[in-house]
Amino acid sequence: MHTTTAASTTQAFRAASIRRPAFIITTTAAAATFPAKRRYLSVVPTAKLLINQTARRPSTPPSQMNFNFFRNFFSSPSPQSVAMASQKAQKLIDENAVVVFSKSYCPYCKATKSLLSSLDADFKVVELDEESDGSAVQDALQEISGQRTVPNVYIAKKHIGGNSDVQSLSSSGKLKALLTEAGALKA
Repeated sequence: MHTTTAASTTQAFRAASIRRPAFIITTTAAAATFPAKRRYLSVVPTAKLLINQTARRPSTPPSQMNFNFFRNFFSSPSPQSVAMASQKAQKLIDENAVVVFSKSYCPYCKATKSLLSSLDADFKVVELDEESDGSAVQDALQEISGQRTVPNVYIAKKHIGGNSDVQSLSSSGKLKALLTEAGALKA
């Protein structure tokens, strides 16, 4: 029966490094996200090395951080919050000539906003990733229009669609007419 000790692991690592002078050390995802006094480093291609590190403990225990992450990632908004978000979304659609429900990092949203800006349109942008109830608003938009993806564009209380729909309307010349009818073009 062979038992592995820290000394034998170190000797195996030294032997591997002598035979293979070019190797890359990368931290595993668990070590990067779960601070501890000891972290495992993986050596490409296969060897593992145990390294002692003194790491500062975060103020929130890792188990609670993981729970909060998974709770926020996998949970869906409550029916009450979706109802409130539905009222909020409908109010925005009713009160503005043009509304773009967007996310700040989305390239398609940026293209839509850029196109509307180039036409000198007056439009309201709602960045769902910056809203506290953004996920609920996105669920409400799916109930209202059947579209959950962003950008989600409304002109004169009418659902237009996403970026490809807005770009198609622009290339056919119909977008400017819709914006003029809605009174969204700046003079």
